[in-house]
Amino acid sequence: MHKLIELLTTDKEKITNTKAIVTPRFSITNEEFHDRISKIAGKLSEIGIQKNDLTGILSENNYDTIELIFALWRIGAVPFLLNTRLTCREINGYLDFAKPKLLFIHSDIRAGKSNIHFTVNFYPFDLSNEYYPQNRIESNKENIAVVLFTSGSTRKPKAVALTFNNIISSATNGNELFHHRKGDKWLASLPFYHIGGFSILVRASLFGCTIVIPEKLTTNAIKEAIDNYSPTHISLVTTQLKRLLEINAIPNKELRMTLLGGGFLESSLIKKSLIKGWHPVKSYGSTETASFVTALKNHDYYFAEESAGKPLSNIEILIVDKNKNPLQPMKSGEIVIKSESIAKYYLNNPEETSLKFSDGVYYSGDYGYLDEKGYLYIEVRREDLIISGGENINPLEVEREIRKFDNIEEVCVLGEDNKEWGQLVIAAIVTKNRNTFSLEVLRDFLNNKLASYKHPRKIYFMSKLPRTELGKVQKDILSHLIEVNDSLKY
Repeated sequence: MHKLIELLTTDKEKITNTKAIVTPRFSITNEEFHDRISKIAGKLSEIGIQKNDLTGILSENNYDTIELIFALWRIGAVPFLLNTRLTCREINGYLDFAKPKLLFIHSDIRAGKSNIHFTVNFYPFDLSNEYYPQNRIESNKENIAVVLFTSGSTRKPKAVALTFNNIISSATNGNELFHHRKGDKWLASLPFYHIGGFSILVRASLFGCTIVIPEKLTTNAIKEAIDNYSPTHISLVTTQLKRLLEINAIPNKELRMTLLGGGFLESSLIKKSLIKGWHPVKSYGSTETASFVTALKNHDYYFAEESAGKPLSNIEILIVDKNKNPLQPMKSGEIVIKSESIAKYYLNNPEETSLKFSDGVYYSGDYGYLDEKGYLYIEVRREDLIISGGENINPLEVEREIRKFDNIEEVCVLGEDNKEWGQLVIAAIVTKNRNTFSLEVLRDFLNNKLASYKHPRKIYFMSKLPRTELGKVQKDILSHLIEVNDSLKY
């Protein structure tokens, strides 16, 4: 068996005797799955994909994409996954930045992607002929396994390069909570192009679980998959859990855990899900940490409900001051994480890499504190970053596009706390002639420039933006002005 596949499976029995993947249309065993991987790997070799080639993938969650990822690994190539909600303009920008060998687009979404200016191949592949790779590529744990884009406050895109050691270490660390056993099923309830969804593939493969793929990632489709396939493990962001509770979705009796992440989590929502039997585990982590690094277990909610939980085994969390000196419990500072799951680097971004990574240590840019019992409390999640419905949104990117709108003098994009979405994107705007315009007009202007989830949900017209002596917008003061004067809203 190929060395790489051995890294992501634990024994022969799990390869031959269990379902690898289940979808509403069909299921496939591990044995059948690995046979198809061999054929697709050969097809990839035939079209010129080689070891270490960065290879783009644009697709919704589906079986074909899992096959493609594993086939790329089989020949030593590196998949990088793009958010399907991005506009063609945004995708072109990411492709120009990453410079992959080529881009694979799933045929189901090809109609809306005709303006992508790059070498494109469509899949799934025709496997009517027998294709096998000429050479089996020997991989090791320090090879790059995947590249995933993540938003940040810098102008340059941040593409996180994760090794096999990173993703395997993360999955192994997480198993102290999941306690995987034979017959377990993971619901693929988050997009594969986010670390939360990608991690599901790794955990399931490493511990021999079945991956259940819903028809879509809508609330009703996830509920239907829960009802029909009885998963033992689910991973959700706040918005998904809230909507499942709103439609009175009933968790299946086999469900042992619902992993929760993706931003702000309201305590009342977690308590309600506890009562309803969802077995929630609140978590904290990022793409750079290859998924979550802390967890708040069920029995801890009642005395540490506002915390992000404790670090997993093999993970060390420090709080440091501006000089990177460790702080005592209850003292606020930057959250620093040390683990084998920490990413290797940011692709094509040595400046940001040197700021954030150092020998398995990640300087998160998030701020908080540890209490005397070791529980982590998050006070500020990445200054400027907006997390809405599990999506990370760079406000600087949104501001740049709004400034191109007619008559804009100043703009500042913020996140406003929201029970359903975690945060809403809002924009404080100063116009040159102090005239106003409607939210609908602005959103129409932003169409095809930014993905819809990045569009402001509210706009506030200001006479000026509060700034420091150095000209930086004082976002705390601005947020307060908006909060106490709702008449500014349009």
